[in-house]
Amino acid sequence: MDLLAPDIRQFQRLDRLPVPRYWEAALHYSLSNIFHFLPSEDQKLLANFRAYMGELGPHDGSDYFNPKIPTGAHVHHPISVTLLTLNNAERSDTLLRLSAIMVCAALDPANSVGNSRKKLTKFAERIRGIIVDPNSPIKLRLAEARSIPQLAQIMELDLAHSEIGIRDDFGRLWTSWLGDVINRWMRDDAANLRLGLESTFLLPALDAPVLPVLAGDLIDSDDATEISSYIVDETPADVEEPSARARYSRAKIGLMIRTSDGDLLANPSQELPDSMIVRITAGSINTAESALRRKSLYEAEQFVALAVMIATGIREIELSDLVWEDKGSE
Repeated sequence: MDLLAPDIRQFQRLDRLPVPRYWEAALHYSLSNIFHFLPSEDQKLLANFRAYMGELGPHDGSDYFNPKIPTGAHVHHPISVTLLTLNNAERSDTLLRLSAIMVCAALDPANSVGNSRKKLTKFAERIRGIIVDPNSPIKLRLAEARSIPQLAQIMELDLAHSEIGIRDDFGRLWTSWLGDVINRWMRDDAANLRLGLESTFLLPALDAPVLPVLAGDLIDSDDATEISSYIVDETPADVEEPSARARYSRAKIGLMIRTSDGDLLANPSQELPDSMIVRITAGSINTAESALRRKSLYEAEQFVALAVMIATGIREIELSDLVWEDKGSE
């Protein structure tokens, strides 16, 4: 018996019904992809999903067969069918984040019975609608969200406009059930709420010599176009206004001076004391080792990544390119 193989009974927790055996590998693959997509703050927020993946263990990366879904299977297995459909869909951040919320809601005991289960089925139906419609308004409206708290913030602001409001299907689902579910999760840990609403970009100081202009959803902010930033000093009221050419020349000289002053993109208030860096690194290593002793690879991964980034200076986007040396090669 393979001790790393997931218990097949775990999959029936999604729809409260057993699933066909030939769905198991594809469901495991879909769940792993969704969970790995989530940033760390969302993984902490979705506590039920995180615990569930810890029980399932990581997908072994082997090939899987995505089964043909029988007609009408969504009636009794709305969550499982949505996950299987997602395997063949064009991925998007919005789609993966909504699917993660769906899985966590399915595992939440509060949604196991009554009207909540009907709302969850409706939510799964809406996600399948996004899968078949690449231009779905929901997908476009939530495209700027980088975390679940940001998604919730966008929805609340969106629904505040009377021209959208209660007439929108997803808006009705949000106001009647989904918004309360997510808010309950966020209230359980205020720190996760704060982290989720923080900007994911390092914002430059306004007096920086160059300012990045992001165009669309760039994977790497280094790919953004940069423009020079000229600062024009205000002319006192009792002094004659200089010509436009003179003001431009002064601003250009000021730009050259600011450029020679070093890296102004890193605001001093964002620099951590050495003692705090040491404490964070040690805490990350200790937490990772503790998780590994429990064989919880999902929990250990983020802390190992943080320690490696601090030690080497590499960026998060470069972590996937690391090659770990095999002890057998020594």
